Amino acid sequence: KFGFAVDDSISSQVYNNQVENATTTSAVNQTKGMVMKSGDAFVGAFYYSTSAGITASAHEVWIQNAGALPNPTPYLMGQNLTYDLSGNLVTFDPTSEASMLSFFQQIRLDTPDSGSRFHRWKVELTPVQLRNILNSHLSDMYTASPQLILTKVDQNFISRPIPSDVGVVSDMRITQRGESGVVIRLEITTATGVYQIINQYNIRFTLRTVSSSAGSNVTTHFARNTDTTYTQTSLTQSTLASGFFAIDKSGGNFVLYGGGYGHGVGMSQYGASGLGNRGYS
Repeated sequence: KFGFAVDDSISSQVYNNQVENATTTSAVNQTKGMVMKSGDAFVGAFYYSTSAGITASAHEVWIQNAGALPNPTPYLMGQNLTYDLSGNLVTFDPTSEASMLSFFQQIRLDTPDSGSRFHRWKVELTPVQLRNILNSHLSDMYTASPQLILTKVDQNFISRPIPSDVGVVSDMRITQRGESGVVIRLEITTATGVYQIINQYNIRFTLRTVSSSAGSNVTTHFARNTDTTYTQTSLTQSTLASGFFAIDKSGGNFVLYGGGYGHGVGMSQYGASGLGNRGYS
């Protein structure tokens, strides 16, 4: 309606209208004509803002159907670059939600993504807020991806329209997670049924933690990897920050502990900056 199809937000690509910088100009000139290839083919060079200390495998993120996962891309496999302050690798078990919750609850860590407030985040949703969020967005996500928003009928999950009011929410849990740690399937139980949301994009855009959708203020808390606790807050997160999170049920509410910002595949921008500051080429 405005006469254009792109804008300068994260809906298209952020453009902050900054003046030319000698360092980035030098980097462009030094790499002019260089390309990255895997075998004889150009790579898909994906990037995003911030990692959680771990990156995602592409085939566990961009999922087109509810069946088997796509074939892996060898150079886009998840990596763990999370260390404690003694230099020991911090590991996790993607088959254990308790292990993933413990991983995302750790704040003071050594990761490449120095300085990003999205290193760790948490957000708490009441059942009423979650119901309002689902009523605001789940039907729209079904319309966009009906093969990935499913409803349980008997013992099977099938694609069918979402009711205008999903009813009281009684449970929300992660039922499938990739080996890289990224969430693949989220299952939500309400008074009208059990709903399954597949792939991190659909999950993040369904759980839009904005107060206008929730019906009351939703606060997201943030921590950098040099913090010992959450030091910043925001009421204006338009989507769930990433697909790297775990759920803790506390006092009837759902507390999501997570890390990173973006899809998590390939190179994180804060990670590249952090490695550059350490002297890596």
